[in-house]
Amino acid sequence: MSFGLKFREHYDFMIGEELDALVSALRRFEEAFDDATTTLTLSSGDVDAALAAHLADTSNPHSVTTTQIGAVATITFNDHSARHENGGADEISVTGLSGLLADNQTAVAHNVLDGSRHGDTVAQSVTRGSLIYGNSTPKWDELTVGAANTVLQSDGTDVGWSIIVTSGKYTPTLTNVANLDASTAYECQYMRVGSIVNVSGKVDVDPTAAVASTQLGISLPIASNIGANEDCSGTAFASGIAAQGAAILGDATNNRAQMQWISGDVTSQPMFFTFQYEII
Repeated sequence: MSFGLKFREHYDFMIGEELDALVSALRRFEEAFDDATTTLTLSSGDVDAALAAHLADTSNPHSVTTTQIGAVATITFNDHSARHENGGADEISVTGLSGLLADNQTAVAHNVLDGSRHGDTVAQSVTRGSLIYGNSTPKWDELTVGAANTVLQSDGTDVGWSIIVTSGKYTPTLTNVANLDASTAYECQYMRVGSIVNVSGKVDVDPTAAVASTQLGISLPIASNIGANEDCSGTAFASGIAAQGAAILGDATNNRAQMQWISGDVTSQPMFFTFQYEII
């Protein structure tokens, strides 16, 4: 075999060994990053220099310093995941990122109407019976529960609680206003539809004199601020006296109904009535 051929074989062998050593070092370096607890021994001067440059970077998150390396190229990569978690020195914020996070996130408890996380809400605490509605701002707000026997009603712009239909019984308070010696109240009935109230019932009246203006005040089952006598109107008739009828009108001074007639008899007689008024 010639000297030239032997030299070529020796040269190829040395190149192969160096390449194998470099590949082996790179593989060990790769494994060290895959396993945070792996200890990596480096023999390549080039790799040592690259690591030294990396460690010299003050933003290095791996908690490794050149003091830990010393004179040997043995590096332990510490678990630094806590640095990127809540409260860590390198906490990762996803604020402003587009799209959705790949993993499910832990929900943060908060009120529906907190006025903060939900910017389109008014800060409110929950109360029994309340509803959520859009206010005039507009923002989601709390509508507290209405009074008994009220229902949710719209005026075409907003919603609110309103009494639609309710009914009941009451015994009115009577006031002998004019030409009456006595009067007696009985249980009466009423029905409210929206802001209108219908009342019917019976009273006994005993006029003082015949053919005189006679007036009896009758309290209302649901209070109203009567503004004029036409805000309340109705009629009454005596069952035992021919043609003895009465008008019922509003008493704006005392906010009540007033039965008014010209007396045709001076004995105590029942009169049956019905009237209607507006709640103002």
